[in-house]
Amino acid sequence: MLTPEQQAEIAAARAAPRPTLRAVSEGMEAHLYLAHPVLDHGFVRVIDYMGDDAAIVQAARVSYGAGTRHVSNDEGLIRYLMRHWHSTPFEMCEVKLHVKLPVFVARQWIRHRTANVNEYSARYSILDREFYIPAPEHLAAQSTVNNQGRGAVLEGEEAARVLDTLKRDAAQAYDSYEAMLSQEGQAGLARELARMNLPMNIYTQWYWKTDLHNLFHFLRLRADAHAQYEIRVYAEAIAACVRDWVPLAWAAFEDYRMGGVNLSAKAVAVLKRRLAGEAVTQEASGMSKGEWREFVEVWGGGGHGAARPHFDPHDGSTDGAHECAPYGHIGWCRVRIHAHHDIGAASGRKVHRRRAVRMNAHPTGERRGARMKTANPLDAPPAHASPGWSSNTAGRPRMPPRPECDVPRTGVATTRARGGGCGWAAVPRPGRTG
Repeated sequence: MLTPEQQAEIAAARAAPRPTLRAVSEGMEAHLYLAHPVLDHGFVRVIDYMGDDAAIVQAARVSYGAGTRHVSNDEGLIRYLMRHWHSTPFEMCEVKLHVKLPVFVARQWIRHRTANVNEYSARYSILDREFYIPAPEHLAAQSTVNNQGRGAVLEGEEAARVLDTLKRDAAQAYDSYEAMLSQEGQAGLARELARMNLPMNIYTQWYWKTDLHNLFHFLRLRADAHAQYEIRVYAEAIAACVRDWVPLAWAAFEDYRMGGVNLSAKAVAVLKRRLAGEAVTQEASGMSKGEWREFVEVWGGGGHGAARPHFDPHDGSTDGAHECAPYGHIGWCRVRIHAHHDIGAASGRKVHRRRAVRMNAHPTGERRGARMKTANPLDAPPAHASPGWSSNTAGRPRMPPRPECDVPRTGVATTRARGGGCGWAAVPRPGRTG
């Protein structure tokens, strides 16, 4: 993996630490010069770095020194910068890496053009006889649903044949490379020409320097589960270093970039319609089939019958599941609830009218001024149900109107609906006080 000369260089550098006045990250210091193995012959090692979490917040505040701010303030500011895509402060941190990688991985990697790169020159030097040969568990067939992805793992005779071919062809190509370079009894082909016959799985090396903002972009794409395995393991090795280098920035990056979801305007519109009680189909969403599939993978199908709680206006409680998501700028959740009223019973007419009752609900079932239940199924009356409670064929309850259905007027004022129904109730989301 490392040559004896490189190992001696590393040992000498780590044996002679120097005092400095610049910002130092203790976590990154532990990674300096150490080679982290990747694949069968590759590695990643940190050569140098600049800045830390404090450098990010200093750049954002344009201040000097630590000041009087607490770590919590710094963390909040970094999260704000990440959340609102303020990239410049993250560019104040830089890192220089020494990477040994197969040529075909390097061709993917170099697509990230926001870095400074200096690669090992095969015009000047002779490449080592080192090739990437996949482990058997990483030999996979072509995916049938993704033109740039892998399918099932190859097994048995086919897997053995593929491995044998990879090893044989790599060795043969390198033998020919050496033969063309040889000057015994011949002039010998120029190195810059002889290299063209080498396979894509031969190893190369480079120094790669980039800032933290662009490194985060690289990691968001290449450390993702959908990235090719061979470049993903390099990204994961780099990520382990970054996690120790800038822990606050890394936590924000994991939360907002790696674990977050970006919504299109159409997706936002669909979510609002769902929260209003509408069952939205792909055809009615305005999204393509691909967009809809990705949307459903995160947010679910959202068909009728899902997230339809029973709301009892007598005590303001509800049974069954309900969906809850941020609504507006005040930090509430909106749930549309369908209630059924028997109207006109006094006149001898029995009319079933379905009324849409809206309320703001807490995802855990908490509610200001009244109690909300979430455990009872829709096909059985709740314990507090009044006489006359019934259920329709869809399992949604019917209840007679009650004069007591006013929801306590706390938080946001309620508006009484005509016909004995209830209007709006306000319930805060976690962490919001109103």
